[in-house]
Amino acid sequence: MRFSFGFIFLFVALILSACSSGPSESEFAPKIGDIYTTIKHFHPDAYAHKPTEERRTIGFIISVSVTDPDGLDDITGIYIYDKTHNSYFKLVDKSVLNQEADCRQTEEVIECSFYSKDRPDFLNLGGYELVAVDRHSYTTRKSFEFKLPAGLVVDDEEFVYSDVFADDPDNDVTNGIKGLEVMTVANNGLEFSLNNEGGTIDLKFEAKDDRVTAYGLALYDNAEIPNLVGEISFKSPTLQSAPIVLGQETVVDIPWNEIDFQDGYDVSNLTSSLYGLYVILFDESTVSTQFEVQKAWFNYSGTSEFITQAVD
Repeated sequence: MRFSFGFIFLFVALILSACSSGPSESEFAPKIGDIYTTIKHFHPDAYAHKPTEERRTIGFIISVSVTDPDGLDDITGIYIYDKTHNSYFKLVDKSVLNQEADCRQTEEVIECSFYSKDRPDFLNLGGYELVAVDRHSYTTRKSFEFKLPAGLVVDDEEFVYSDVFADDPDNDVTNGIKGLEVMTVANNGLEFSLNNEGGTIDLKFEAKDDRVTAYGLALYDNAEIPNLVGEISFKSPTLQSAPIVLGQETVVDIPWNEIDFQDGYDVSNLTSSLYGLYVILFDESTVSTQFEVQKAWFNYSGTSEFITQAVD
């Protein structure tokens, strides 16, 4: 009997040892890398053409790297959980990118643009989790919060708000910060014209937000709902040579060859159908190392009032 019990004990011990030394769920679960965000402040013009429930003046971009030991195809869901409001922003659902959020994926990096239909004019800075789930229901969670301009860490600030939010006397902006400046014709002297002889877009404005360090342009045609014709990056040599200086007017003539045209558009569309543009301001950039390549990343942007060509 002593031999029998001893044998049984040894057999059970071996089974337990095998189980305990096996791989854990964390070895097979998705891996979440660095999370980058941009809080976007819009003039109401930007979404005035949308139905009421889709209009907003605050939104955000999130960019994150998510991998899985069994390959990217093993990932079935990626979403942001807003713990404060018990709500979700879906990047990937049932293995499909969320096209409504303009999600796009390059290798393991996914980037999406979101806003809250319930809170279209402000955004809490903290209380979020990025959650990734695979086909085996292995789940990884990573807490994160939005940053302040220039990538600074949140102190006692609780939320970001827009001009529209601040203009409502019923809203309390205590412990909040305003989104990056949204320029207007009245406040900033925004003006542009198309110089056909010189082949330039001539622009002038005065930015008044001391957090602003860079700017770019988005050009639109004269359709009933204007279409994006092209963009001029903050990296444009001409924009780089005409930096924003607080307290001074920025005056710049931008050559047409610095426009990054959308598919189906070219220089001929400027003279025939260019209608107006937005000037987009950016805060001091930080560094993104996604794809193991350093590049500028802006944590805040401000999209101006829509301006049309100046008429002499």
